[in-house]
Amino acid sequence: MKRTGPSRARRLARLLLQAGAPSARELALATILLVLVAGAAYGSHVVNGGFLMDDWSNAAKTEYLASCCGPGVTRAGPTGYLNVARSMLNDGPAGHHLGLPIVVPPAHFLFGTRPEPHLALAVGLAVLMSAALYLLLRTLGLARLHSGLISTLVLIFPFTDSVRLWPMASYDQLSVVLWLLGLVVALHGLRQRSQAHAVAVHGGALAMFVAGVLIYEPLAGAVVLGAVLYVGRTAWRGALVRWAADIAVTGLTLSYAVAHTLPDGVLSWKDRVDHARLIADDSMTLLSQVLVPFADVDPILVTALVLWIPATALATWLLMPRGDAFRGELERWLVVAGIALVTIGGGYLLMVRASYGTPLAAGIENRVNMVAAMGWVALIYAAAMLAALLVARRARSSPLRAAAGPVVLALLVGAGYLVELDDSRAAYAASATEQKRVLDAVARFGPYPPGSTIYAFGQPGFTAPGVPVYAWVWDLNPAAKMRLQDPSVQAHPILPETAIRCNFTDMYPQNRFGFGEGQAASYDAAFFVNVERGAMERVRDIADCTAAARRFRPGPLARGRDCTMLGDGPATRLGWTCRD
Repeated sequence: MKRTGPSRARRLARLLLQAGAPSARELALATILLVLVAGAAYGSHVVNGGFLMDDWSNAAKTEYLASCCGPGVTRAGPTGYLNVARSMLNDGPAGHHLGLPIVVPPAHFLFGTRPEPHLALAVGLAVLMSAALYLLLRTLGLARLHSGLISTLVLIFPFTDSVRLWPMASYDQLSVVLWLLGLVVALHGLRQRSQAHAVAVHGGALAMFVAGVLIYEPLAGAVVLGAVLYVGRTAWRGALVRWAADIAVTGLTLSYAVAHTLPDGVLSWKDRVDHARLIADDSMTLLSQVLVPFADVDPILVTALVLWIPATALATWLLMPRGDAFRGELERWLVVAGIALVTIGGGYLLMVRASYGTPLAAGIENRVNMVAAMGWVALIYAAAMLAALLVARRARSSPLRAAAGPVVLALLVGAGYLVELDDSRAAYAASATEQKRVLDAVARFGPYPPGSTIYAFGQPGFTAPGVPVYAWVWDLNPAAKMRLQDPSVQAHPILPETAIRCNFTDMYPQNRFGFGEGQAASYDAAFFVNVERGAMERVRDIADCTAAARRFRPGPLARGRDCTMLGDGPATRLGWTCRD
């Protein structure tokens, strides 16, 4: 009897390790597999999750053109695509990115205020991003197996999970999709024999880059450094000309976007140096978590190990004779490791000038790792492959068998990522539950007179670091407008360490997290609501304000925990310290 098992296994291995551009059928199959993984990883969140922060502002603008942070509307007239886009651009969170007011309204017009379709769209964009990454990796010459595993790990990467669990952040993934597809088009243009065709094809790539940067400005760093992919695939002159075009077009796009959007905090040159050092320090810690997500390990040791492996492989490659069977594979994965490092750098490049954002940002703020995530995954995967190749060569084994090394790593690391995702999903689901409790408590005492200002006390501010219940000027305010069906009202959460300032004619909450006179209310229009006790009191004068401020107290930072935020500024961006 013939034994066909080993030969079938060998044929399967060769099929999975085959390099070359993918067919449409292969890309469709890979996408289907990514959909199945996404469903397993994020399906429960689509059912149990909800709106968060900016989502409420977008919903209220679509419904009422409501002001993000106060009462009334930002523009009189009926709602409609152009009016909503204009309102978002001039007021609220979407106004910080020129492309978001273009892409956000259609989803809210189509899906309304039910969070499930918005969350499903977020997961769909995640699949699209990983599918585009798979296409790029295959175009670059990586095998099916390696391209698939890297793309899958990026899909479930827990250190940027906000772009899959938070609808507003999910639109940023569209910018990455445009960038990845733009790179595929640009690489295709390198193969054009006609100069006119080459120029036209790269022009198409530039259009995708521009659209991506308009949606998410920090992508510009990756676009500029992504030109490293041109090197070695065309003459130096051709690569430099294309790189110059990328830099010029991206720079002009970035300048235009900054000039026509709401201003963001920008650091001085001295502070940028300090911020760059912080990003570098946090990157080492993040690398240790990326490689070992299920335990705390020494970041310096992990960084040294991950960098030592490519260094050893490079030294080995330099000493190899040209006919060595391992030489080509080592060279391939050294290039992958180099591109991964460039991608990480490009992902954080524009973060250096910003007043916030580091690789260890938690909760909704970890979206800063979205672009770098592809580099982090590719780096550890390449290091595992290089280590396996070195071991296989020393053992006089086949280069094909070395593929088992990164496969084992991907399975172990992927399991750790899924555990981390489970914790994140629970925190986001708990936030949705707490938000409903707050809105129910506020609505219980309605209807409120037009122009009322509601202050919510007693609820927890967060369910996990960076995962707020209500914590900023554009979350509870539009959420209450939607629930009460009245854009004239405004509502604000009272966070821990908030003092109530009672003046002669008005009052306002003040804290170090951004609340102050902008959240003021005149007497007789102010209402205090205690979410936990189900109590409400109307504040009619300074005496009422002083007495109510003693009776109504802020809730904890997190339910059942004794925690305090560190630093000043928007609460979602701050670290925590807890006694428990």
